[in-house]
Parts: sequence; C-alpha cells; structure tokens
Amino acid sequence: MSKKKYKLGDIFLINLEEELYGVGRVLIILENIVFVELYKMKPITSKEEVNFAVINDTTTVSKIWCDSTPLKKGNWEIIGNNLVEGIVDMPYFWQEGMTGVYHLVKGTANDFMGIITDKVLTREETRKYDSNGLCNPLSVKEIYQRRLKQLDLLT
Repeated sequence: MSKKKYKLGDIFLINLEEELYGVGRVLIILENIVFVELYKMKPITSKEEVNFAVINDTTTVSKIWCDSTPLKKGNWEIIGNNLVEGIVDMPYFWQEGMTGVYHLVKGTANDFMGIITDKVLTREETRKYDSNGLCNPLSVKEIYQRRLKQLDLLT
C-alpha cells in the first residue's frame, strides 16, 4: 500500500465499531506525530453524512497527540480539509509521576510532552483529562469510544 499524503486541517474518519465512524481533524504536524481533535457527534455510517459547513462549530471530545501511521496508510480515511486558523488552543492533560502522584500538564504545540504544572490531581480528577504523551492509534480509538459513550452518543 502506498503512503498517503496528509496536511494540516485534513478531516478524517476513525472506525469506532463495525460500520460506525467518528470524525477528526489534524491540527498540528511534528514529523511523524500529529495532534488531532475528535468531534463530539453521533457516529456516522458514511463520509457523506459529514457536514463540512458546520465542522468548525462542532465541539470536540478530545484533542490528543498520536502517531501519524493511520493517516499515512489510509486507515483513517481523509475526506476533506478545513484549514486550521490561528493558534491551536492546547488542552490540559494528566500524567502520573514516579511516586504515583497525578500531575496536571499543559499541552504545548511544539512538544507532545507538555509542561508539568504544580497542580496535583486525584485519580477521580484525571477522568476530566486525557493522559499526557503520545498515543498509539488503538488508544486514540478507545479514548474516542469512551468519550462518546460517556455522552451517550455511542452504545
């Protein structure tokens, strides 16, 4: 299979379950790593269901760093492009320290590790955030599924 080209703003489908897809967009590219946003929407069955006119106004359920392999291999089908305008608003993440303490981490646009803050989180508080670092494609799918299930958008 030939490598696919991808670029900033590419909108893509992530297979969530058999015949059900979520929609995401590439926000930042750092060599073979991408920062993507995953949209808060009921899963769709085909790319024709995506309304590109309102995609910028759609809330996200997650923004996360991941390996670009599924975009390169075409596993996440690119279905359009909606240019990223302005500075990307980076979210907070959580990270478990060496002593088992959970820290709040501010995401940065030039490094997937972010900046550790002084804020210590409880295990319960970590559920409000995605974990810090680089996720593999399977983890991205699982995070997306979990977020949509929490919102009763996926059963």
